[in-house]
Amino acid sequence: MRTPSGTLHVVDFKTNQTIAAIQPKDYWDDKRHWEIKNNVDTLEFKVFDKTRNSITLMQQNLVLKEVRDGRIVPYVITEVEKDSEDRSVTAYASGEWVQLAKSGYIPPQKLEGKTINEFMDIALIGTKWRRGRTEYSSFRSLTIDEFIDPLSLLKKIESLFEMEIQYRAEIVGSKIVARYVDMVAKRGRDTGKEVTLGKDLIGIKRIENSQNICTALLGFVKKEGSDFITIADINKGVPYLVDDDAFQRWNEDGVHKFGFYSPETESQDMDPNRLLTLMKTEMKKRINTSVSYEVSAHSIGRIFGMSHELIYEGDTLRIKDTGFTPQLFLVARAISGDESFTDPSKDKYTFGDYVEIIDTREELQKLYNKLRDSLYDKADMDALKELEIQLEETSNGFDERLIAMKTSLEKTDESIILNAQAVNQQMEKLSSDFSVTAKEISSKVTKGEIISTINQTAEQITIDVSKLAINADTIVKWLTAEGIDTNFISVRGDKITIDKNGVTVKMLDFLYEDERGTKTTVISKRNLIADHDFSSVTKKNIGHNDYSGFEGGYGLPWRANGNVIIEKNTSVFNYEQMVNATRVDMYNYPETTVKNGIHPGNVYTVSAHFRCAMVNGKRVTAKPQLHVCYVTYRDNVHYDIWYEAKLSFDAPSTYYGDIQRRSFTFTVPTSYNSQEHAVVIKVESADANIGQGTAVCVSGVTLVSGKYASMYDWDRAAAERTDGIQPFNMITVGGVNNNIGPAADGQTFDISTEKEVKFLTNIRAVQGVNLGGNAFQGWGHIRFTDGNRGVGFYVNNSNGWNFNALG
Repeated sequence: MRTPSGTLHVVDFKTNQTIAAIQPKDYWDDKRHWEIKNNVDTLEFKVFDKTRNSITLMQQNLVLKEVRDGRIVPYVITEVEKDSEDRSVTAYASGEWVQLAKSGYIPPQKLEGKTINEFMDIALIGTKWRRGRTEYSSFRSLTIDEFIDPLSLLKKIESLFEMEIQYRAEIVGSKIVARYVDMVAKRGRDTGKEVTLGKDLIGIKRIENSQNICTALLGFVKKEGSDFITIADINKGVPYLVDDDAFQRWNEDGVHKFGFYSPETESQDMDPNRLLTLMKTEMKKRINTSVSYEVSAHSIGRIFGMSHELIYEGDTLRIKDTGFTPQLFLVARAISGDESFTDPSKDKYTFGDYVEIIDTREELQKLYNKLRDSLYDKADMDALKELEIQLEETSNGFDERLIAMKTSLEKTDESIILNAQAVNQQMEKLSSDFSVTAKEISSKVTKGEIISTINQTAEQITIDVSKLAINADTIVKWLTAEGIDTNFISVRGDKITIDKNGVTVKMLDFLYEDERGTKTTVISKRNLIADHDFSSVTKKNIGHNDYSGFEGGYGLPWRANGNVIIEKNTSVFNYEQMVNATRVDMYNYPETTVKNGIHPGNVYTVSAHFRCAMVNGKRVTAKPQLHVCYVTYRDNVHYDIWYEAKLSFDAPSTYYGDIQRRSFTFTVPTSYNSQEHAVVIKVESADANIGQGTAVCVSGVTLVSGKYASMYDWDRAAAERTDGIQPFNMITVGGVNNNIGPAADGQTFDISTEKEVKFLTNIRAVQGVNLGGNAFQGWGHIRFTDGNRGVGFYVNNSNGWNFNALG
């Protein structure tokens, strides 16, 4: 990774344009302080007063700094201090993201089953920050009890998904073009760097604390109402967990030290068994004293020009202090730091997230000696000597490899003791073969009629037994089976059952995830929007071959706001065809009203298909937006909006011209009244302006209950038949003998019925009618018109046209 230049770029906060570039030689006493835990990032530096650089250091202007990991971090100037003694100006700046606390608000709501991307989009909507790089972390739910700001919601999301946030800006030329919020599992690198006392380590403090020790742990989870979940039902009526060893060490007069534990989770699947598992994990943390370390270290990387020694934010390091007894080895992470570009000797770091590694070589050697003595008379001496040689080779370089170990060796100790005891007790009754080659490890154990063979290579492990019973939580990343007989295998649960009767699924979704991470249920759901592809809209002739006017209105599902048009020449435009592709921007868009099926507190998902548009013969695009309004109608046309929510998306590609589906999941407010209120769905653009040559096309709009949109089928044939593009040859109504359509010779349009035809309203025959069944103006034709003999009826018979004034 290249070394940052150290140049500080000052940006005008109104125009986002760079107005100064301060070189490292022009500033001093700079200090960047960062903390991972609370996303603290501040910058301070000094320049000479009354210079070109000092003039730009105004309140709210931005300072851009490239940090060691290559990010451009934007800071906002919050304080400027002038010193007349040394004629300096000191600028104090904080990470620009602190202003997210003033960038809007998020109302109270319950967000259920959403991905980290969906949560971030909700937090950042309406701000100048965008969702950046994220890592998939399943689904979570969150209840927002009060109005909060976007920055607070981001911190809640960070904690909910156990992620870490980092902020960055993107610069093109001299202008900030984007600001991104990344959500990653862990910042920094596992460098393998070793920090040693006397080299770059200032000192270590080991702090032991017994405040949280307990011998009995009572766990509980509060349910809705006043009920609690405990382990009493599966723990012989006792709601707490006991550790006997801890009780022997820490009890006073035979009385337990109680601790209390309530998992921080909103999972709906919590039950006593799951709670018991979590309590066992928590109990292990509380039966011993807690040990923490305070470490400070200098970064010697830039002092001596050693780039491999540089410490980045969040880096995991190895810390060694041989002055401790026993020697202290730690794996730790850089969690905060002070950095100076102009004076690297001031670099200082604090480390946390410690894992202590204990040197267990002596204990391992004792166990080895014990095992060797027990096997001395039973093992091949040549093999034993080879084993000793391998042990000696393994011991070489142990100091270097010990620090890289992150897992405790205590379990290994216990395993060796158990194995040694088992060998001592059963060796006389066992015959075993064990061979190690360059590519394979083979073992065979025989006891009576029991034969177990295990062959292990780099690619696979083969276990050859007549029956394999696994009694443990087992994770299988991939399973290939020649056949699974459901007469003998049964997979059961509250939701899914697989047995010889088939597969039964209770109230679960089958989800499809596209390349953009959008999930869609394959289960068909009722679309609450009556016309999903604008087929009912009147296509008005506007005198253009490529476009039709969008004419919705009273009595139709859709209503046009502004001048909305439909593209109809998609074959010429040469991009993916969309039924009734409707061109929209910020001011011209369709909307529809939905009342039936909307209930307070329920979750719904609105989705639509978007594609680039054509303006003046050129492909253009813009950000699509789905807009949900809760309204009260004053009459049949006008309404008042009392609450609204909207979500915008990335602009579709003009290069590929493909259709992209976007969805927005929302919860109807509990104050919604089905009798008084309605929901208005607007499909629009967040930033397009057709007058400036930007727009986006939309169609295929759905509104369904639940947090996922359902699969959508572009039924182009049905839509084109509705529009008359693909006409029907004949329509049959009520029975096979009632037909409406053109005659076979194409000369007339026929209505053929087996019953009499009755008209219940007036008939308007502008050109008259022929009551004899003959051709137009032939015998039997009668017409009312203003002819050469005046206004009246003109009848054609064998004598030609006759006039009758009829009074």
